[in-house]
Amino acid sequence: MMRAAQSFARRALAVTLLWLGVLFIAAADGPPSSDWHYTLRPKDSLQTVGESLLNARYTWSDLARHNQISQVDRLAPGSIIKIPISWLKQQPHPAIALSTAGHVMIKRAGEVRYEKLDTQHEIRVGDEIATQQGSVLIRFADGSILRLEEHSNLIFNRLSKYGNTGMVDTRMRLNKGSIATEVKPMIEGSQFEISTPSAVAAVRGTAFRVHADANQTRVEVTEGVVEVSHEHGATQVEAGQGVTVHRGSQIVDKRRLPDAPEPLFSDSHITELPKNLEWEATPQAESYRYEINHDSGQRVKSQKISAPEMQLRQLKSGTYNISIRAVDGAGYEGIDSESQVVIELARTTAELLSPADDSTVDTTHPEFSWKLSDLSASGRLEIATEPTFKKVVHRSNYLSTTRQRVSKPLQPGRYYWRVQVVNDDGEVDFSPVRSVKIRATLDQVSILSVNYLDNQVGLYWNSLDKVDTYVLQLSDSAGFETILREEELNKTSALIRLSPGKKYYARVKGLANDNVLSEFGPVKELFIEKP
Repeated sequence: MMRAAQSFARRALAVTLLWLGVLFIAAADGPPSSDWHYTLRPKDSLQTVGESLLNARYTWSDLARHNQISQVDRLAPGSIIKIPISWLKQQPHPAIALSTAGHVMIKRAGEVRYEKLDTQHEIRVGDEIATQQGSVLIRFADGSILRLEEHSNLIFNRLSKYGNTGMVDTRMRLNKGSIATEVKPMIEGSQFEISTPSAVAAVRGTAFRVHADANQTRVEVTEGVVEVSHEHGATQVEAGQGVTVHRGSQIVDKRRLPDAPEPLFSDSHITELPKNLEWEATPQAESYRYEINHDSGQRVKSQKISAPEMQLRQLKSGTYNISIRAVDGAGYEGIDSESQVVIELARTTAELLSPADDSTVDTTHPEFSWKLSDLSASGRLEIATEPTFKKVVHRSNYLSTTRQRVSKPLQPGRYYWRVQVVNDDGEVDFSPVRSVKIRATLDQVSILSVNYLDNQVGLYWNSLDKVDTYVLQLSDSAGFETILREEELNKTSALIRLSPGKKYYARVKGLANDNVLSEFGPVKELFIEKP
């Protein structure tokens, strides 16, 4: 009896574990999915639909049974086929970092170290993003947008799409910090979820913000509806509402969000900075938050302030989107007032003076000079080996002076130079680009000794490093107006026959390439007396 009871207990435990495993798998995949409706197109068949849409566990015959189709060959274009969502192919589909600002790091799935996340980098399942003094704008497979704010940590649990159905499954975990999202309207079967330590926010197409830490989650909905699930149930949060869920508590705080502030500025074209922007005070506001984003999506600044005014400064020329919202005493951030401004500042440029464009200088320590149109601005000299300045060989500090000689010698060759200018407001501009050719100079060659033997003269001169060929010139005038003889030699000596009783003059130089200037050394007078 005892052994039978033990055997029964083991079988019962095995069955229990099996069912627990099934339940675990079902929980991981989500609740049983509904049907997705597919409309047959011309040239479609149940077989082609099954091959293109179904995962490996199902075939077209399963579709026929599910739709109770007995005569497959009679299906016509326009017929509607019901496909369980769980039968569809799921394909990993990475998200893209559209823009990053400040310090943003990513830890790839399976890795232990973070690396820098740059614009246009792909984000895949299992990746983890951490922001310090920075933010990142992310785009998903369906075009939905998420901005991860400063001091946040986000893990991507699922990033997939169902073949070419248009359905997506996007799930993330916000361990701490803040996000703002704009989720595209999703077709039946799609999922977009953000979980936190205390709640899960699920949407079907809306705009909302989530702020989370280890103890609570706050959700602010600006468009659509968000379902916030927690350990004690679920709460529907509509546009214009916010909700806070506390971990371990049944109390759910739900309230109306502050209205959007009314801007008091109408000038959308700004030509001078700094520029003050004001808006009407919101009755329930304790403070305000403004965000400045470049038209490309890159975050420029986000700040919480107490008064209904802000100042634009240290911005480059361009188009900017400005969002302003009120913040109530409980920390709920309200509906955004959105404006767009175009900043077009007068350019602070440098006029390049010397060297002239496409000129040649005979020194490896050239001096560069320029003139600034704004005397309060500073300039930085940049020298590169190609005109796009991807290979910069010299970059100075910002200086108030407008003349600079490079201390480190430049190797002979062609260079490109410009001046980067910054004014008091932090606006940066570049001068036009000039080219200059650096030509080095060789040491002079000196004739060291002269030996006479009958009517012949032996000349000997010093050697130069990296020079194998020398040019010897002979003239009958000290100014070398007439060249009697010119000879290239690969040695440092020569034997010349001269006519007695007549003066001659000799000089030597090293032979170099176009990038190295070679000059003749001192002139040596030669004379053989008549017998």
